[in-house]
Amino acid sequence: MNTFAALMPYSRYVDMLSRDLPGVFWKLGLLLILGLLFVASGVYLPMFLSRKKTTDTPKSESDQSGFSLTTFVSLSLLGGIANCLLWWLVSYHITKSMWPGMIATLPLTGWGIYQAIRHCPCDLKRTQQTPLIVVTLIALILGIWHFGPVANELPPNVGSENGPKRLIPFNDLYGDVGSHVLASSLIQEYGLPLVDVYGSPENKFSAFGYVGHSTLISGCASLTQQDPYIVSCTLWILAYLMTGWLALCCVERYQFSSDIVIAAGIVPLFWGQIDIPNFRMLFTPSTITNFQGLQSSVSGMQYHNFSQALSVVFGLGFLFCYQGYQESSRSTRWWLAGLLCLIVSAWINPTLFVLLTPALLICMILNRSKLSEWITFVGFLAFGLFIYSLSKLFDDVPSGHVWFLTVTHEQFASEIIPLQWIPFLKYWGFALGVGLILIVFRAKTLLTDLKSKQFFNWADLILLATLGSLLFALLFRETADDAGYSLRQPYLGWGITGSITTLSCFLVVWLARDTEWREKLGIPSWLRTVGIVLVTIQLLNGIIYSVVYPLSYPRIATIENKELLISAYKNSSAGDRFMIDPDLLEEFVFKTIPTAENVPQISVEPQVLYDLVPYLQRPVAMNLSTVSAEERRNMEAWFQFCRRSEPEELLTLVEHVNQRNALIIKSNRISAQEILQVNGWSKKTDLSDKYQLWLRKENPNSPAEVESASVPTAGTEENETEEEPVDLQNPDQNATQ
Repeated sequence: MNTFAALMPYSRYVDMLSRDLPGVFWKLGLLLILGLLFVASGVYLPMFLSRKKTTDTPKSESDQSGFSLTTFVSLSLLGGIANCLLWWLVSYHITKSMWPGMIATLPLTGWGIYQAIRHCPCDLKRTQQTPLIVVTLIALILGIWHFGPVANELPPNVGSENGPKRLIPFNDLYGDVGSHVLASSLIQEYGLPLVDVYGSPENKFSAFGYVGHSTLISGCASLTQQDPYIVSCTLWILAYLMTGWLALCCVERYQFSSDIVIAAGIVPLFWGQIDIPNFRMLFTPSTITNFQGLQSSVSGMQYHNFSQALSVVFGLGFLFCYQGYQESSRSTRWWLAGLLCLIVSAWINPTLFVLLTPALLICMILNRSKLSEWITFVGFLAFGLFIYSLSKLFDDVPSGHVWFLTVTHEQFASEIIPLQWIPFLKYWGFALGVGLILIVFRAKTLLTDLKSKQFFNWADLILLATLGSLLFALLFRETADDAGYSLRQPYLGWGITGSITTLSCFLVVWLARDTEWREKLGIPSWLRTVGIVLVTIQLLNGIIYSVVYPLSYPRIATIENKELLISAYKNSSAGDRFMIDPDLLEEFVFKTIPTAENVPQISVEPQVLYDLVPYLQRPVAMNLSTVSAEERRNMEAWFQFCRRSEPEELLTLVEHVNQRNALIIKSNRISAQEILQVNGWSKKTDLSDKYQLWLRKENPNSPAEVESASVPTAGTEENETEEEPVDLQNPDQNATQ
């Protein structure tokens, strides 16, 4: 292997990191600012859970009144995000701004700070300092490695062929993070309900679903007056830190040695599948394998999906609070804190919520929960559903994803079994790994525990959720339209990875405690050794994936194109819905394209990416696989419209273009522009020497008038390329991931 060629991806990426160190440090500074904001807004939670020591309090109970630094900060961050997110969701729906919501957070914030000043429950003596420092550094380094250079403005590359250009890098594997950040920008601009991100003419609003993560990014961007891209990267790093800290919270009560605690703290960040470690991937990062949207890593699902990362954080927060509820003689306060984390996880991404809630319900039945616990459980779920459904209550929002039973599929034997059941069974098994041993031996003791009325703890709860994730993937299939069976079913994969990721820290606890694997479950020592080997392999595979992830698909755009989109925003109005010239979307100074053999869903031609669209702050038509078949046909027609010059063909394609009322189109597409003019379009302004902004009149010519208009002759168009027409009847073949 050519050593120089193998190191090229690393040297290029390190160069991207080092060329704008002030931008990286600014993200860390913003991380500190937002962290302090959430701690201040959420200090009420540890204060609510703490109890003052009194003379008549038994020593065993008074010892529990203090929190370690890890627990205090983690609970404050959970409470702060919950406090801000709740009021921002309400405020964006009612006032279309986050500022009234920010004011609404102040009473709870003020009460928490006042109580903390009077009696701070943070006890540094209870803190295991070495694990805290190590896990914090690992999570911080991982966050900087993944998101440090993203969306930073790099200095001009003086040595480039076309002269120095200011650059902006991106690196997410699927190239769709831009569409999620765009949703945050649209919330800033229009409020909630979320307007249709793709600017579809049929729908004013996006399909009904979760908007918590986008609202959080939007609120933080408005509060700090920062680029939503930079804010999303900063919050992602915070999510990594919180994942590690909450894993430490879950295991700190066991008083393990530092090495075991550190292992438990990092496994939710690096958990991988059982497989022969693929060291070759370290040298060829663009060959990351991908099958049905399922990564070779498990925790790696967090690397390209912010809502998944933050959902795991609140899933761990729920388990920690449930653990505290059990250890404090079923304290009502810990119970309420756990329910708060549960419903917030639903606002952010409900895939983990729909697994944890039935598991909690089963544990409540088996543990014979009190009437007050049932009342609060139902009350919190009703409140969470009410907040989640605010968009439906305020406006006529279209329905979201449709779920179907797999057994009702017409091609059950030929499609469901080979394309869904077998892949998800394999993925679940190899991702769970050592957890399979735990499930088998826990099943043997289950009947005995039921007869003796043993209490089912937090480990049992997350085990039930993990089993439920597989059951859900076998029973249901998801589809975005009526195009038939789809291989891409991300929600099923997110449920599996989310539940296994939250379980992973307990797997370390289980292997480290003799009372768990030898006395309680009767597992022989040799099988425990096998389990430790499996955990090591899974952790190693996850670490390899985390190292190569940002190297798998790096690309660098120019700041000029970012400024072009900002200019288009300033020259447009709130009701404009855009289509963007594909040449602009494909224009990168540098781009690594993953091989089609390994990543078939993103290696399509033309290679269109939407990294820059958040800077437009307007709904944009995008050729993503999540949009409807009709929208994909419109996008394929738009691509052809931009790249063909025959007037007859352009007249056929323009009806799809007329679905929008704003275009960014290349200046040299003369024939296309002539067709636009007879269809009621006019040039608004030149955005640069290469691109123009065109707007459509409110009452364009009718189709009959267009057909009767004189057909222009093809003009001489510089750099206008001819390409084979795309089949508009089969848009799935051309959809960009």
